[in-house]
Amino acid sequence: MTNQEIEQLKSLATFNQEKLDQVIEQAKAGYETSQNFVFQNPGEMLREIQKLYTLGYEPTSRYTHQFVLPAFYSVWLTKPLSTQQSELVDVMTQAEAAYRRDLEVYKAQWLEAAAQALLDAEEAKQSQAAQLKKDKRLAEITNQIKGTI
Repeated sequence: MTNQEIEQLKSLATFNQEKLDQVIEQAKAGYETSQNFVFQNPGEMLREIQKLYTLGYEPTSRYTHQFVLPAFYSVWLTKPLSTQQSELVDVMTQAEAAYRRDLEVYKAQWLEAAAQALLDAEEAKQSQAAQLKKDKRLAEITNQIKGTI
């Protein structure tokens, strides 16, 4: 692994508040404030919508008509504000947890790559030193042999 790749892993493994804020904002942007409910028949639909209204659900302007049963008895309702707030907190918590898990993965990869690079450099130095020692010893032996000729 090159030094540039190791530095890239190091930057990915470093906590960045701006990156965390960006991840949380993306998660919040993907949050759906309304929910689709599908019912088996019109009577069930009316009873359940009445119950949902008492729970705080409200009509939404979103409307999709599908021509597949039982989607004829389908309605989109906006979730109650308290539900939206608690779900958004969950979404943001999950996004932050995922970001921090990714940081730990990148940190482990960076540590492994950095350690491997240091080990490779140390082995290269030792190999070079051994080769120099071998070449020097070979020159000494060659000189000894030349002296006996």
